[in-house]
Amino acid sequence: MGSDRKALPVLILMTVFLFSGSPSFTSGSRARVTVPRIEEAQSPASPRPSAAPGPAVQLVFKEQHVVLDNGILQVTLSNPEGSVTGIQYNGIDNVLEVENGESNRGLEGTKLEVIVENEDQVELSFTRTWNFSLSGTVVPINVDKRFVLLRGSSGLYTYAVYEHLAEWPAFIIDNTRTVFKLRKDK
Repeated sequence: MGSDRKALPVLILMTVFLFSGSPSFTSGSRARVTVPRIEEAQSPASPRPSAAPGPAVQLVFKEQHVVLDNGILQVTLSNPEGSVTGIQYNGIDNVLEVENGESNRGLEGTKLEVIVENEDQVELSFTRTWNFSLSGTVVPINVDKRFVLLRGSSGLYTYAVYEHLAEWPAFIIDNTRTVFKLRKDK
């Protein structure tokens, strides 16, 4: 399948500072964006200076959720779906709209993988792999949703990688976006 495998990889990056803005992707356009990544030290035992001031980024696994926390921003994601279920900012409890149920949050993953976990950065990957048994129920693409939280940052970085193989059914993506609906009472 190696050389016969044709895919349309698309990366979308949205930097959310205080949760404003929403990018869109139109079919036919391609974007390749690099997410800020802090270089790993040569040896895990060797100390290195922190990239930013503030508490270390922490990753906490709970029963059906995972929490990213850098002391400024605390983001709760469902596990393994990768839906943002809560956002706490500077001690203000959940600034995310709570009226939308967790089943109404867009593309869901089926597997969680930790890509980077150190005191300066945590990056998570939530993937869903398409197969023909899913025909007619979900869009025929492999989805890899990524979430990155950096030390000292008030923003959550998120992007997605979509892959569509040549032998899969055709479809059209008008746009794709990441949107956080904020509570009106906060």
